[in-house]
Amino acid sequence: MRFHKIVVTFFTAFFLLATLGSFSLCAEEELIKGKPTLPGKSCQTEPLPNWTPQEKWVWKQVCEGKIANFNKTEGYGGNLDPKKPEEWPESRILTPVFLETILLHEPFRGSLTRHGVRIVGAWFKDPIDLSNATLDHQLELEDSRFDKDVDLGNLKTTYLISLNRSKFNGTLIMDSLEVESHLFMSGGAEFHEVDLRSAKIGGQIDMTGSKFTGTLVMGSLEVESGLFMRGGAEFHEVDLRSAKIGGQIDMAGSKFTGTLVMDSLEVESHLFMSGGAEFHEVDLRS
Repeated sequence: MRFHKIVVTFFTAFFLLATLGSFSLCAEEELIKGKPTLPGKSCQTEPLPNWTPQEKWVWKQVCEGKIANFNKTEGYGGNLDPKKPEEWPESRILTPVFLETILLHEPFRGSLTRHGVRIVGAWFKDPIDLSNATLDHQLELEDSRFDKDVDLGNLKTTYLISLNRSKFNGTLIMDSLEVESHLFMSGGAEFHEVDLRSAKIGGQIDMTGSKFTGTLVMGSLEVESGLFMRGGAEFHEVDLRSAKIGGQIDMAGSKFTGTLVMDSLEVESHLFMSGGAEFHEVDLRS
């Protein structure tokens, strides 16, 4: 009987400690959770001490719902072209750790406004890995340089992602990406290898006027709205086999120098391949 009481007392104490620990963790998480900056007010969430001066500046901008635009801010070299890297100063470099921190970790994630993270003219020298992440805000990384691979595989978000006018020197991995809004890759952006296999896009994909020098893989892609590959866009090898497009595909006026594979493609609306578009080999079986 005495042994039984000891055991009961031990487990009761263990349960109380575990419960208190759980309450403590919840309280701590609630304490550090950020709150969006009120309109017209200054950011109340301090940057980390180890961030670079430009990262602290970017954080203040996005925390206050503004666009962190290096091209229009004094001291960063003016309006620079990501396709001309020799002109870029190191004061534009942002680290992948900084980007992941403000997108995914408190108190920074909770401090973002409804405008999300909007950055123009940044330079990312190292690989970015946001695979398997869930984004609670829109993400715009425009007119920017990406020297290494960018991994957005299996990322999920209800908001748009915009990579307009940016330059990607490595592989852009977006297999099994789920975006309930739009995916913008237009405006003269340049890409090397792009993997969009099994991605699901709730809005449209816009590649208007952009250039793809490597293979663009879109096998089993699902797009609720349109897939726009028009306006003088340039492509090499393109794989659209078994893709399902809820709206139209528009390739008008674009150039395809490699094989365009559309085997078992399903398009609910129109397929436009006109307007002076150029093709090398096209596979439209099934």
